[in-house]
Amino acid sequence: MKNMKLYLFVILSILGFSNVTAQNNKAIRTEQIIASVLNSIPDNLYDLPAGMQRIAILEVESNLPKGFLRSEDLKLEIMMKLMNAGLKIISIPEFETKINLKIKTTDSSIIIDNRKPLSRIKNNTAKFNQLCLDNNIQGLFNAYLYYDSVDGPKLTMSIVHPSSKSVVWLKKIDLSQDVIFDPTEFNVNLGIGVQSINEIQNGSNKRAITNNLTVIPYLLSFKYLQYITKSRSHQLGFTGMIRVVNQTPVSYADTNLGVLTNAYIPSLGLVYKYNFLKKKSMIPSHWLGFQFGLNYFNYNQSFLGLEQALYVHLSKKMQIGIRLEQTFSEFDSYANDSKYIVKLDNNNYAIQISFAF
Repeated sequence: MKNMKLYLFVILSILGFSNVTAQNNKAIRTEQIIASVLNSIPDNLYDLPAGMQRIAILEVESNLPKGFLRSEDLKLEIMMKLMNAGLKIISIPEFETKINLKIKTTDSSIIIDNRKPLSRIKNNTAKFNQLCLDNNIQGLFNAYLYYDSVDGPKLTMSIVHPSSKSVVWLKKIDLSQDVIFDPTEFNVNLGIGVQSINEIQNGSNKRAITNNLTVIPYLLSFKYLQYITKSRSHQLGFTGMIRVVNQTPVSYADTNLGVLTNAYIPSLGLVYKYNFLKKKSMIPSHWLGFQFGLNYFNYNQSFLGLEQALYVHLSKKMQIGIRLEQTFSEFDSYANDSKYIVKLDNNNYAIQISFAF
């Protein structure tokens, strides 16, 4: 019971620290993404049409959270980039996106029009075209910053001819291939499982005392993973684990055995993880992950083991999963100063929680 309380305390402590770290890093990452978006604009203006020198900003929209970047701020940034590229930006009040309350009155009713000025002027084609003609507008500029659940962040920019409304310049920037953060991941994993005992023998004469019992192992492991694809769907890395096996069976009839000592079983290995079911997020992330690993043990004897695990990604920093491990044969442990030989089964199961840093 004391071990279980300590185990729960460690989980809650790491969980609290992980959540605080995740919140602090979220704003930093989003700001880095926005900076990457804005910095990529000048490199994509090299092929602007030669005859389009007087430009009016028609629509600039961002569907990022307003706490990080408003459409108005994105518009100002783009205007500066365009002017630095040699274009003359013409400001037309009727093209503003700010909502102004407009009240129309008649003898019998009051009509409130709270549409954006741009929305109103776009419904009046003749007036729209006349405004472009009066201001000698050669092109209308549009930009949309967004992200989707499949391809990640994207920026689309276009210039439209003012009278024909045909697109004379279009640029789509796929930022999902450029904005990649945290190429590595360090995980701390805590787990609790089920381990079978095939047989317990007397340490002196190796006579079988009891068999087919169950014990409870506690798992503490560390993983270092490297993303090997830009979609962040494949990871490869190393792992180290300490398995603490409480060798006292969960329930057994022969009470003469008493309380058996714990076994501390170390292992090192290689792991591969495949992440799937994409989330809608700025940095590519996934709902599920399947992990496969090969582990080396040196405990009383050397042996190899395979592991498979299925994880649910609750957040960017926390995962919970089911783990299965098989060694190629049963292996021996010793209890109460070698008084007993405990033959552990080659299969064990565990539920574990993982925290990424």
